[in-house]
Amino acid sequence: VGELTVKMIILMKNNNLTYFFSHPQFVRLSEIINQIYLIGQSLQAKRNDEKEKTKRRMENEMEQMVELVLSDSDRFRDVSITFLDVAKAFYYAATCGDHLQTHIA
Repeated sequence: VGELTVKMIILMKNNNLTYFFSHPQFVRLSEIINQIYLIGQSLQAKRNDEKEKTKRRMENEMEQMVELVLSDSDRFRDVSITFLDVAKAFYYAATCGDHLQTHIA
């Protein structure tokens, strides 16, 4: 879901960026964002005592994402920022979902 979301955003922004889809950096960022999404989905089904451990796993994935984004060249910057934006949305929805709903409502 994460990778698909990023690809859709990239295609809507600029079709010329599609050549990045096979780039090793794109592949790695795709793996991380898919992990973040899956961890977030599993977090909802966890008992309270398991949630902290799962949140730490998700935070570790987010750290990897940020490190990759910060280390990217200018040529790949827009794509990396898109990955980070989507990852943050998944992260906040999973870890602060109830709190976010009260702010939105």
